[in-house]
Amino acid sequence: MADQREGEGGTSAAMGGKLKNDWLAKFYSECGREVTLAYTTLNQMKNWAVAVVAAFTSAVVALVGKSSQGLAIHPGIFVAAIVAYVLTLRFLIRSILCYINLVRWNTLQSSIIELTLRDHEPQETDRLSRRLDQNIADYYFQWLSPLDRRGQILSNLKLGFALLLAVPLFFVVAGAIILWDLPLVRGLSVFCIGDTLVEVSDFLRSHFFDTPAVKAARGKKQSVFPVPVSGPWYLVTWAVTLLVSLLVAFWPSLAVWLKGLAR
Repeated sequence: MADQREGEGGTSAAMGGKLKNDWLAKFYSECGREVTLAYTTLNQMKNWAVAVVAAFTSAVVALVGKSSQGLAIHPGIFVAAIVAYVLTLRFLIRSILCYINLVRWNTLQSSIIELTLRDHEPQETDRLSRRLDQNIADYYFQWLSPLDRRGQILSNLKLGFALLLAVPLFFVVAGAIILWDLPLVRGLSVFCIGDTLVEVSDFLRSHFFDTPAVKAARGKKQSVFPVPVSGPWYLVTWAVTLLVSLLVAFWPSLAVWLKGLAR
């Protein structure tokens, strides 16, 4: 009977090992598909940003060509610069998420390769197995990032977003300084600053960009499997930004209207 139980236990262990190996093989294939998808989406984000900046550049060339003052900051150029900057900044944040996905699935795939396709001493095999289990828990189940925020920003700026942001931002700053007397320019400047603060705040607060170390430091348990859930903070701050910028843009008219009511 004891031999029978030992035989049954050995069979169960063998079946469990086979099941895990089959699962890892399928998961490895899934990692390859996800890497391709993340890389494709990353390129799409960059291509959209390039298209936006190219359209802005075309608008600048057209307005300058029609202007008798040469390369003067036209209000239309300033408005186009604001739109180009805001959209490019959003594409940058989306690109960071795509880049995290690319690194995430590459890390998981690399861990599987190192464990299964190379010969190791039993002690080293146990270490690599525990590391793979931890990587799956962190990067797949908890959906955390293998890269810290500094690496995320620098990597994506090097992909071309540094230049794509600098082009419209130059005209935003120059236009705000030259055309500050226009109420619409003041309102759009506040909108641009508010949008930047919203994006930066969301980037710093959102757990989608957290590494395992950052999540441990936060001390918050957030369930992201199977569907990550985002809070309402982003939309609320966007609504506040829009309201404040509209008040700044229309303040001269509002001031006249309020004076009329006071009389």
